[in-house]
Formats: sequence, C-alpha cells, structure tokens
Amino acid sequence: MIELGVVKRLAESEKVLFISAEGDFYFVEIRAKHYYKLMYLGENVAPTIEIDGVHMHNIKETTPLQDASRKVGMLRVKRGEVGLDICTGLGYTAIESLNRGAAVTTIEADPNVLWIAEHNPFSRKLADADIVLGDALDVLDELPEKNFDFALHDPPVFAFSPRLYSREFYAKLHRVLKPGARVFHYTGAPGRQRGVNIQRGVAERLRLTGFKIIKVVKGYGILALKT
Repeated sequence: MIELGVVKRLAESEKVLFISAEGDFYFVEIRAKHYYKLMYLGENVAPTIEIDGVHMHNIKETTPLQDASRKVGMLRVKRGEVGLDICTGLGYTAIESLNRGAAVTTIEADPNVLWIAEHNPFSRKLADADIVLGDALDVLDELPEKNFDFALHDPPVFAFSPRLYSREFYAKLHRVLKPGARVFHYTGAPGRQRGVNIQRGVAERLRLTGFKIIKVVKGYGILALKT
C-alpha cells in the first residue's frame, strides 16, 4: 500500500507516474547529463517530454496528439506509403503516420528519449515502426536511395541542433526520397521576438538542395516537394 504522504506528493506533481505490472511505482524521469521527464498534461491527454525544462511538444492551445495530427496532415499521408520520421521523440508523429496506413522508419539520436517513450502508454504503437537509434546525418547515409514517399522532420530548435537545419542534412534527405516526395519541416518560431526569421533561411537552403517550397505556415513549418 502507498503511504498517504507519498500519495499527496504524487498528486501535486506534474511528472507522470509509472506503475509496473508488479506494482512498483516511480516517476518517469532520467537525471543524466540532461534532465528528462515525462510531463503530465491532464487526464487522458498524451504527455510531453521535457528536457532541461524545455517542452518538446506544442502544448499552447493544443495537445501533443493534436499537433502530431496537424503535422502529418500537412503531408496527406496515404495507406501503403513508406515514410521517414526524423527525431522520434515520444513517437507521436510516427504513430499518426502508422495510423494512416503508412510504413514508417523513425530516427532518434538520444537513447534516453527512447527510454522515456518506452514508459509512456501513449507511445506503445511506436513499436510498429522501424526505430533507428543514431545521429540522423549518419543514419541517412545508410538508408537506400529514393526509398521514401514522404518525410516528417521535427528537429529541436536551431540553437540546440544546427546541423539538422544545414544544406548537408537537406542534401542527404533529398537522396533518400523518391521524386515528388513530400517533406514537412517543423520550424516553430524561435527568435521571433528578436526579429529573427528562421523560416527564410530554411526555405532558401531547401531550394538550393533541390526542393520546391509548396507552403510556408508562418511560425510553424514548411511543406516542400523533392523535384
């Protein structure tokens, strides 16, 4: 039986509690070089992962699953297609693509993030995807050429991972996509208050790498085609 004091502490916490089949319980968190936790957002609401105090999902006026549906919806994913999901996180966009009938390969660089996903009940269907652990720039070199019908690229903010916004990365992505393949590149709007427009640079580098820009959703992301 859980003591009353422990129950009170659990009830007041924003962390997600994991209860095993054996009845053990603990918060889903990792204290390593960085601090990771699964953050509670409400009853029956898929949680977000928080790394060093930064949320990895949009949660303002939306939920992580609603936002995943919006991103995958931009790609118009169809049954039978083969998709690439870059930066797995908790797997919500990969799962949304799976739910729409696609086969999905998803890439995640951080094993701690995948451990958190393993303990998140909303991530269970991620097991149906082909999960690749590694740096996306290296993994792309190992993937077959002209293999994917679509790609969803949902990287950390530019300041955390500038290589995932580079022409080198976009060229490697271009190589593994089929002609006419769709790409949705989430950008968010970092630096907006300082007058920085990160989307302008992303769109220009995509064009220089051989992509056609179809739509720019201001402060959100870019939809492109491989030409």
